[in-house]
Amino acid sequence: MEEIARRNYGAKAIVNKIFERYEMKRYFERLDKEIKYNAEEMLKIMVMNRIVEPKSKLGIFNNLEYFGYNKVEVKKEKDLEEKDVMLHWLYRTLDILADNKESIEKHMYNQRISLFNTTVDLVFYDVTTLAFETQQTNEILQMGYSKDKKFNESQVVLGMSIDQDRMPVSFDIYAGNTFEGHTFKDSIEKMKKEYQLGKVIVVADRGMMSKKI
Repeated sequence: MEEIARRNYGAKAIVNKIFERYEMKRYFERLDKEIKYNAEEMLKIMVMNRIVEPKSKLGIFNNLEYFGYNKVEVKKEKDLEEKDVMLHWLYRTLDILADNKESIEKHMYNQRISLFNTTVDLVFYDVTTLAFETQQTNEILQMGYSKDKKFNESQVVLGMSIDQDRMPVSFDIYAGNTFEGHTFKDSIEKMKKEYQLGKVIVVADRGMMSKKI
């Protein structure tokens, strides 16, 4: 027996339901009206990819048929069909996510509070490092202490907070040579400001602490 094609419709059904619950369509409709493609759909594709088998954006593009989309190299805009996807749309969507990071976090936070009638007063925070296969540095890509022991590679520092239900609250990227404790203080101050939090109980390891924190 020869396999002709393979499709994954289950992941799309799940992601569509999640986006519906969090009213992401309403959020994306408020973004820049000059965006000529469906940015929400591009984000859905990337989320599906992360759930099933994480790939690079080029890898996603080359595997679009698996999720029921069409890979399009060059085509006039008027000739594009609903399921057509161009590679630069995926990259452009990353820019949109980066430019609107804080408002996306706040939108999802507010939707979750509404959906599950919950509050955030217990926060778990931790930091990890993400290494890149290069020794080049810039404003954010720096040499620093690597939690993966990759001391010969440039890196960034990722700080993330989750609530008592293990749901993400926020995250931030810092220069690769940033001390963990400095990210901790910055993250708590941002959360209290953005989410109008009152008393917050924080659970963190000793590596986060210093005399100033």
